[in-house]
Amino acid sequence: MSRGPGRWLGGLLTCVWILWETISTLEPFVATTSPVKALETHEACEVEKRRRVEGSPRLDGWHRTDNMVSVWKDGRIVTTLMYQCFPDTVDPRGPK
Repeated sequence: MSRGPGRWLGGLLTCVWILWETISTLEPFVATTSPVKALETHEACEVEKRRRVEGSPRLDGWHRTDNMVSVWKDGRIVTTLMYQCFPDTVDPRGPK
């Protein structure tokens, strides 16, 4: 079972993990964070995160890290796509 926050369901503690995507552009600066997919375990969420980063286009100017894809043009970053896993009790966008 995944560690972290959870809830009781039928006598079992359950936790859903959400893969979040943040897309940022720099001119003008705009960042949008959205839930992408719900998964049953933290490990499954991490696998999906890696799949999305590694599956990004292999084009000139596209660079990857463990959780982010950055698009470069004329020597600077113009767009980033960042992926993060959080339990369903956490909203990375902050309080509403």
